[in-house]
Amino acid sequence: MNKNDIMFDEDYCLNDIYIDEEVNPITLEILDSLYAADEVLQDDYKERIADFINSSKKWFPIAYEKIVSEIGNADGLRLMKIFVLFEQNQSNSLFGLSFNLDFDREHGRGMKLDGDNFAVLKYGEASDAF
Repeated sequence: MNKNDIMFDEDYCLNDIYIDEEVNPITLEILDSLYAADEVLQDDYKERIADFINSSKKWFPIAYEKIVSEIGNADGLRLMKIFVLFEQNQSNSLFGLSFNLDFDREHGRGMKLDGDNFAVLKYGEASDAF
């Protein structure tokens, strides 16, 4: 993915994002509560988002292991959404990941990751991703 691919629709989403670790497409969503959701997105901001997606080989195993260490298996574990959680003028980036699980479809699992070092900052139900 490159920065020119980052164009959110009227629902603040970009559908059909693919990463190597998932067979099915993922949705990228910018929170509508961010000023950035209604601003013209700057190239460096879009590049930070694209870089995060392109770094999935680094952050996906961290997220996967966090969930598997809690639930004991990966049955039906699927990344559904990546949330953009930071403003254009912020120096640090923050992303949310929302996962579906076979045994807990209602609540799933979610986490917030530091976009630079991929540290898990918050973990819990899917709603913790945003």
